Amino acid sequence: MQPGQKRSLLVLPLQMGAPKIELTLYLRQTSGEDNVLIEVKISDRKELHCVIAKISVVDADGRFSHTKGKGAIFIVEEDCLKFEPFVKKVELLTDESRYLINDVLFLKCELKTSFGVVLAGLENYGYGLSTTVESALPAKSTNDLKSSEEISSLYTSCSSDSLSNLENGNDCSEDCCSLCPLNIALHRLQKDGEIPDLRLTNGSRSFYVHRSILVENSPAFKKLIDENVTTKYFDLSTQYLHHILTYVYTGTVTY
Repeated sequence: MQPGQKRSLLVLPLQMGAPKIELTLYLRQTSGEDNVLIEVKISDRKELHCVIAKISVVDADGRFSHTKGKGAIFIVEEDCLKFEPFVKKVELLTDESRYLINDVLFLKCELKTSFGVVLAGLENYGYGLSTTVESALPAKSTNDLKSSEEISSLYTSCSSDSLSNLENGNDCSEDCCSLCPLNIALHRLQKDGEIPDLRLTNGSRSFYVHRSILVENSPAFKKLIDENVTTKYFDLSTQYLHHILTYVYTGTVTY
């Protein structure tokens, strides 16, 4: 393959309604070196989608190397997750018999995506797996919101007092142990005096997080948080929510 040429593979979804995923591999010269780049493109999306990708080079013995993982929440304006660079071309050519069997590069790609996102106001419960985003310091109630708040009474409200007890909110559980990178990051921020001001709840699992960090590191969360609604609903499982928050806080992807 020469710079400018591209190779693409379309991955069809296994579930109805899930977006199509296209993997594209190409070369780009950076600082005088040819680097292999991989793009994970998401199509047929109507709203927000969570995507986590993990890609490895498979050698002649079936072992994995040059593994890289990445995750993101895509909004409508964005549709591409880029691994740039994924691996240097010279690294593959130096051990060609190991990595380029019969001039073919073998890759293992693990892709996880959510689909069927539901965004709603206080007057709706949503459906399916419903994750709520609740403001810890809500604005004063207005007459227009009273009826909506009564409808959403099944959802536990969040106060600044409950957020101050971070150990109960973000400590060990079946979903997040004390050695979890996300838990470590949250406790470190607590020790530095950074008190969370937002609660993300899925079922019985709650994550007490920081509005400023989500807004700065995630355009999708920024879009949700900037909307003037106290509670929002979107279809995202606890596992995906945990993966995405870990990526937002640490820049790493966990499996």
